[in-house]
Amino acid sequence: RAAMHMLELRTTPQGHPERATILSKLGSALQERFERIDRLRDLDRGVEVFREAVEVGSAPVLVRADAARQWGRLAVKGQKWAEAVEGFSSAVGLMGLVASRGLEQADQEFRLGQLAGLGSEAAAACVQAGQPGRAVELFEQGRGVLFSQVLDVHTDLSNLADAHPPLAEAFVRWRDEFDRHVAADQRRVAAEFERVLSEIRALPGFKEFLAPRPVKDLMSAAAEGPVVLINVAPLRSDALILTTDRVDVLALDGVDPNGVIDRAQMLLDAIDAVDDDATSEGLGWLWDKITGPVLEHLGYAATPPEASKWPRVWWCPSGPLSLLPLHAAGHHDTRFGPQPETVIDRVISSTIPTVRSLLHARQTLQPHGDVRMLVVASSDLPGAAQATDTLRHLFAGRLDVLGLPGTPAATRNAVLAALSAHTWVHFACHYAANPANPSASILGFGDYRTEPLTVMDLTRLRLDGAELAFLSTGASAHTGAFRDEPIHLAAACQLAGYRHVIGTLWDLTDEEAAWVTGAFYTNVTMYPTSTPATALHHATRQLRSRGEEPFSWAPYIHMGP
Repeated sequence: RAAMHMLELRTTPQGHPERATILSKLGSALQERFERIDRLRDLDRGVEVFREAVEVGSAPVLVRADAARQWGRLAVKGQKWAEAVEGFSSAVGLMGLVASRGLEQADQEFRLGQLAGLGSEAAAACVQAGQPGRAVELFEQGRGVLFSQVLDVHTDLSNLADAHPPLAEAFVRWRDEFDRHVAADQRRVAAEFERVLSEIRALPGFKEFLAPRPVKDLMSAAAEGPVVLINVAPLRSDALILTTDRVDVLALDGVDPNGVIDRAQMLLDAIDAVDDDATSEGLGWLWDKITGPVLEHLGYAATPPEASKWPRVWWCPSGPLSLLPLHAAGHHDTRFGPQPETVIDRVISSTIPTVRSLLHARQTLQPHGDVRMLVVASSDLPGAAQATDTLRHLFAGRLDVLGLPGTPAATRNAVLAALSAHTWVHFACHYAANPANPSASILGFGDYRTEPLTVMDLTRLRLDGAELAFLSTGASAHTGAFRDEPIHLAAACQLAGYRHVIGTLWDLTDEEAAWVTGAFYTNVTMYPTSTPATALHHATRQLRSRGEEPFSWAPYIHMGP
């Protein structure tokens, strides 16, 4: 086969778009021959061929990105670690073009699906090459591509506005046009947006405007506690632990992609079946293999003393681990001992889709003045009325309600109009996830059959001063598949501007949801120093102390600073 592809290559002109495809086929043939007879020159030639395919600028970008990935993988087989990092870096660098802003969201999602797991593979190769900082950069850049694109568009423009007001105005104009675009104008608007972006990056001091962040910038996210990236790849699995001055690598022995998929499925099946024994077993495995070693490495070995400040940890999982409650991992029958083998008895946890999302939330100005609360409810949910009664008591005179009897209807337009006038929002309604097109998932209230409010609608909002969104809606933080893209309701609220988001990984009963709602808001309003993360943490521990099984208290996650 290699000889046949070499003949094809001779008859294909330099720069022809098909040349990259032929080169990739030749590279695959050389790889197969290397694997069969272990001839080193086939491996070296295969690496050269894949590299050449990447450099065919006229070829479809997905072909070039896949060739770069194969370049990295083949170098790994030959233990050429620096070469592997170069190949994977090229592949990750092309992901933004694969998901070009000129494409519709569904097309972006499909194309990125062809490169699933690339960021994790790249990070693993970097660790093996002794480049932990580069591992963090590629882990961050290779995941959450669509999420980061929207976050880029919502980034604070104050520095640009101070230095170059006309260009900042042009950026805002095309940013807003991009948010409003229709399919017919998509390519034109995307081209203008990219033109303005290129002009900004050509200015002194703005070279990295909305560009991927270097590791030194990402480490600043650990200012209030370590950020732990959990990377699972075929080559190796590690926890990349960011502090403000270094990146520690902790090898996760016995953790591999297939094993994690199996464990994730077992745990999710146990949750669906309300099998508490199997759920507890799954949480124990998460502790033994992942969270326990991390906390021991960090020195968090016991429950903090009464009334002391608890340490914080931000977890950033990848792949199927994104579906699992790392914050609830542990052997919970040990919680009464001096060194409980449980996460929630040692630290306060938050979950983040990307490191940049945490940086962005930290940089967002906190609102001033009293909290103004909005409740958006589905009248057919018994727990919605119960939760609203609790909130009326806690936020007397500062609460508006949509969707319940005696209150204005919760229509799409009414909710969108009300969000900007409130710093906090509590959604007590249905959530219809769309696994085939996650950005089209809808909140189920009011006129959702004719005028639905979608995840995409929320990502396009820019709510200045928004502080907290509590999603009592079902599995609002569940990706629905083993994806590298956090396309779900909780992430959409972060992109809309909410600094803190409370979401769930699976559905709960009305009674459980109402109890946690009451405990959370009581904690956050009665204790002035209680942050949303702290309030949820203690509400979760309170629910567990009532004797409830993990199914009831484990799904709640906090996203934010």
